Amino acid sequence: MTIEILPSAEDDLADGATFYEESETGIGDYFLRVLCSEIDGLKRNAGSHREFFGHHRMLSKTFPIGVFYQVTARWFK
Repeated sequence: MTIEILPSAEDDLADGATFYEESETGIGDYFLRVLCSEIDGLKRNAGSHREFFGHHRMLSKTFPIGVFYQVTARWFK
């Protein structure tokens, strides 16, 4: 499975990292590591989260962040 992060979502991640980094040095990097790890976990459990308006929503276990995503099937020969 391939995970594609949209540019707008990348902007949201960068904004979140900046917000947390301004609160305490090092937390911005920790925020990015945690979220990237949780997003990578979608390779194993994509589609198992509740749907809202046509998108699945995964809630971060560490930060008050929801990750909205879609599962698309792509078949290749």
